[in-house]
Amino acid sequence: MNFITQKFAGIKDKGESLPRILYYWFPELISATILISLPPMIDSWIISQLGSLTMYGALGLGVNFLHTSIKLAEAIPTAAIAIIGRHNGAKEYDECGKSLGDTFWTTFAIGFFVFIVIYAFSFGIYRWNNVSTAMVAVGAPFLRLKALGVFLTFMSLGLLGFMRAVKNTRIPMLLNIIGIASFIAFDYTLVLGKFGFQEYGLLGSAYATLLQQSIILFGALGYILFNTDYKKYFSNTFFSVFRLKKALHILSLSWPIIIDKSSISLSYVWLLGMVASFGEQSIATFDVVKNLERFAFNPAVASAAIITFLVSNALGARDNEGAMANIKKIYLLTFLTVAPVFFLLCFNASYCISF
Repeated sequence: MNFITQKFAGIKDKGESLPRILYYWFPELISATILISLPPMIDSWIISQLGSLTMYGALGLGVNFLHTSIKLAEAIPTAAIAIIGRHNGAKEYDECGKSLGDTFWTTFAIGFFVFIVIYAFSFGIYRWNNVSTAMVAVGAPFLRLKALGVFLTFMSLGLLGFMRAVKNTRIPMLLNIIGIASFIAFDYTLVLGKFGFQEYGLLGSAYATLLQQSIILFGALGYILFNTDYKKYFSNTFFSVFRLKKALHILSLSWPIIIDKSSISLSYVWLLGMVASFGEQSIATFDVVKNLERFAFNPAVASAAIITFLVSNALGARDNEGAMANIKKIYLLTFLTVAPVFFLLCFNASYCISF
């Protein structure tokens, strides 16, 4: 206990204050919940109204696989946040804008490559899991459309990452709220065929994702391009900037993050590949448990986002002690928020799953 006390002693007056950290953390918590947890949970509920276990299983299998792509999409902006945040802390504003250009075109290229790969192997992905022919037939077209949504997500996360790097978590949160609201509305309407629209079933979910990510992408673009407070970052429009050397530097920083995130997300793909052999009921059950588990991790995801830009900004301002104090404060905040959620899920599992 004394060891822990010593490690956390003296951090109160260094780095960002706790209220300021919470000011950044709460919007990120909402954004993480909207990006990771809410869409699959809401989507699962809406798809379940169709009364088709095949469609529900196809949804769970497809989204589980695409989660790995989302983790890849998060890795590059995370590295870029560290770079841009450090330039921002050092008040090298023009370099921040140029780094956004490098990040945007890097995410564009890799996102497009991921889209092509998933589109080409969509049928094979379902067949690899040894599911029924009916599930392959409904799941593969869904996965292809969802892959296009992942491509849009790559680009939007790069833009939202720039905002976070310059200590703006409020606008990403608002854009994500608008995005999830549109997703829910379109998902309900298109999946179930409400308000005079055709019933698209599982494909309706994919269309809703495309509309959601398009709204977030163009909203982020508009805010960055037309916000007068951001003019100091751009001597030229960031679209015109792409420096191969800088892009390779971003990728070199991204690889450890990619391996870290992908190793966890791929374990779900491997596990579901084994569970799938037990049938559609097992796939559906796995999907429910997985969604609840990811919900519990949201506070940690939010902390990971803010620790990157707060520490990089502090290092850019040559405040090493402040950077270390921020790390300790955020670790403590993460423990105090994640532990109660896992405690609730572990001791109330039956209620949470039935809910």
